[in-house]
Amino acid sequence: MRNYYRTLSVLLLIMIFILCTSTGVFSQLANTGLQVNNGTTLNQVSDTTIVTPNGESTNNIDQPITDPPNTPPDNQSTETDTEGTQLPSEGSSNDTQSPEDISSDNPLALPENPPVLPTVPSPFVPPVKESPTNIPRLAPMFEALNSNSLVSNDYLEIAVGSDGRFTLGTTGGNPDAPNDDYKKLLYGHPSPSTSFTTIKVDGVDNVFSTMNSIPSSNAIVSTQEINNLSLKQTLTLLNNPYTGQSDTVQIKYTVSNNDTEKHTVGTRIMMDTMLGDNDGAPFRLPEVGNVINELELTGNNIPEYWQAFDSLENPNVVSVGTFYRSLSERPDKVQFAYWGDIVDTTWGYTIDPNKPVTSDSAVAMYWNEDELSPGQSREYVTYYGLGTFAIQDLRPPLALRIQAPQELLANENSDGYIPNPYTLVAYVWNNGDGIATNSKLNLELPAGLTLISGSQEVALGDLAPGEEQSVTWQIQAESQSSETTLSYSIKASADNSEDKTLPLTIVLPAVQTLSLSRQAGIEYEQTTSPPTLVIRPAIYRVNVEPIDAHTGKYRFTITGLRCDRLATPFFFWKAEEGLFTNVSDDVKTVDFTVDPGTSGETITIYAYIGDNLGYVGFYKIRVPGRN
Repeated sequence: MRNYYRTLSVLLLIMIFILCTSTGVFSQLANTGLQVNNGTTLNQVSDTTIVTPNGESTNNIDQPITDPPNTPPDNQSTETDTEGTQLPSEGSSNDTQSPEDISSDNPLALPENPPVLPTVPSPFVPPVKESPTNIPRLAPMFEALNSNSLVSNDYLEIAVGSDGRFTLGTTGGNPDAPNDDYKKLLYGHPSPSTSFTTIKVDGVDNVFSTMNSIPSSNAIVSTQEINNLSLKQTLTLLNNPYTGQSDTVQIKYTVSNNDTEKHTVGTRIMMDTMLGDNDGAPFRLPEVGNVINELELTGNNIPEYWQAFDSLENPNVVSVGTFYRSLSERPDKVQFAYWGDIVDTTWGYTIDPNKPVTSDSAVAMYWNEDELSPGQSREYVTYYGLGTFAIQDLRPPLALRIQAPQELLANENSDGYIPNPYTLVAYVWNNGDGIATNSKLNLELPAGLTLISGSQEVALGDLAPGEEQSVTWQIQAESQSSETTLSYSIKASADNSEDKTLPLTIVLPAVQTLSLSRQAGIEYEQTTSPPTLVIRPAIYRVNVEPIDAHTGKYRFTITGLRCDRLATPFFFWKAEEGLFTNVSDDVKTVDFTVDPGTSGETITIYAYIGDNLGYVGFYKIRVPGRN
């Protein structure tokens, strides 16, 4: 019986400890400077360093300090987490007794005039990894005590920690990959700590940190306030165009300026990649190939997506990150880095192209600081989730793997697709015993798909055993008025091996159709003999309006012309390196998009005018090419 009561007493003490911890009692006692029996005060003011607005430090402050503008409300105390970022405690003023409620003989009595401690941010402390091995989940009986927020589906699980940091792992993973179930895609899953985001405000780096996270059925939203700016982190499970499944996460930060003054805002998202048990997951990029050393890309050199693997040679876990689905989402700079060094920075990391990343890899995306006016909001978006090599034929001597979307998504206005153009990459390598002579790849496209970058036939030359090459194409999809599945193929061949063809399909949802063509309008020849005395048709002015010159999008409008009074004019447009869309009824106005891969070139567009008398005139417009 004595043992029974002893056991019961221990259980009661554990329950009391858990209740006190969860209600913030201990953190309230620690942060309000309460006295213990010997008269010493916890968190003495003399041990506190106050950082003043001008950057000076003052010690041994014995008078009340006025809270800075970012001080939390009076009914919310603050504490500092292990990462050095200031967080609001879970307690409130209702959990703490006032001095009048505590008797003088209480051993934990408050002093008559308790000091007011300032709530200044602590210096950034880089996270430290306990070990490069997997961190196990909590036992089910303690899962309820875990402060992380979790959202999952049949493929992925998102975890957001009590400080707002996130991580990602698989549940069922890719149905076509039996060995990627319950694997990590970011280090530490489901216990976030080593991936973090920096919001730079007016030149000051702020690591995103908050206890305000709310999960829903497919997303977790976390919020923070900095200098009258509202920050919102939204992690959402979305459909992945490369797999056709909800196995990717949209990582979005929304910054809203609630101030009366403008601020400058920039963002860096740094993710600590870990594929399965490999904390040094290597990368692969279109037109770059395998990335095993640090690499930095900027501007137009940033590809649409990147991949990571647990193994380049024999992958079981494959992830894909999408830098942007539309050019408005594209970051200004990306870095593939060694986590052990980039983790010590919150911004401005300098890569070393000779430093390997394969012992501990990370990827970072930067959006440069830009002005944010009062009332304005801005979004920073990237995507990360499962990848696949389901489209492959590994039979020797020429093994072939394809990375291509299985479907495109309708854009926000449902009048086009994203991404469009899309990227198609073929990886071919010789896994046979001899040289594959005169190797080449052929791409066959149907009506509805237009090749706008790359060649239909690509010569690879002689491939030695073990040698690998990759080929990248950019393909434009024509808008469809009803859901359409288009089939196409890639063929690998060599003089001394059998041809190998991989069939591909892509699903195009129904959208408002826009004609995509290298010609707009109808060109026809006059067959009747015209009169000898007429005013010949001519165009002498075309208005050129850049819609987005950075992406090569323009609107052309014929604003000056002449024609015989007896003639009925008609118009048409031609170009060899671009596509026409949004043609007006009278064909005087067209939208035009320059082909990618034409940087350094001058693109010529012809605007024609004809009449029913058999005469044709034309006008030349020239615009620069683009990457």
